[in-house]
Amino acid sequence: MAVALVYKGSDGWLVDHYLGDTKFAYVYRGQLLFWAGEVVQFPETPPYRHKFYIYDGGWKIVYLWFNTSDVPDNRSLSHHGLNGSLHALSKFNCRFYGMCHSASGGSYYSLRETTKFVEFDSNGNIFKEGYLQSNYKVIIGNGQGYTWNNDDFHRNYVRMWGYIRGDGAVVETFNKYICIQHIWEHPSAYAINTY
Repeated sequence: MAVALVYKGSDGWLVDHYLGDTKFAYVYRGQLLFWAGEVVQFPETPPYRHKFYIYDGGWKIVYLWFNTSDVPDNRSLSHHGLNGSLHALSKFNCRFYGMCHSASGGSYYSLRETTKFVEFDSNGNIFKEGYLQSNYKVIIGNGQGYTWNNDDFHRNYVRMWGYIRGDGAVVETFNKYICIQHIWEHPSAYAINTY
């Protein structure tokens, strides 16, 4: 499982100043980074190194430093060369655009195109699938927005709470994952509007 976080800020190189200004990946506004939940503590400041997956011409593993071992929600990346911050997908749209969903405690997102959602079996294979029309909105509830697994295939799907139909009716789903689609492209191409 990996938690999806949205980058909000100016496009630029993600750099590690603690490792000689090494350039890790180019990051775009609205891009998703996936926090693997793996944290290593170091004696120096800042003490916690977090493992992330990011797509930059291929999946890359990057390590980012923060002063907490928790999910790095609402954390600045200025110490990594960027003028921006990371925000949990479940909180991003509510926090910045007022697109809050009270029943789930999370955010909702518009869709750019008809988008698939799936349910996985116990082995991580697609068991059931359905589609949300482009005039629907997907709801990512508080504590959701995570992947089923950390592998390349599953990073294209994040846990959803439900959706809002075009007529405004709210539908809660259980154990469903929305397909981000085009995760390998610029964030303006994602099916979920994070850009």
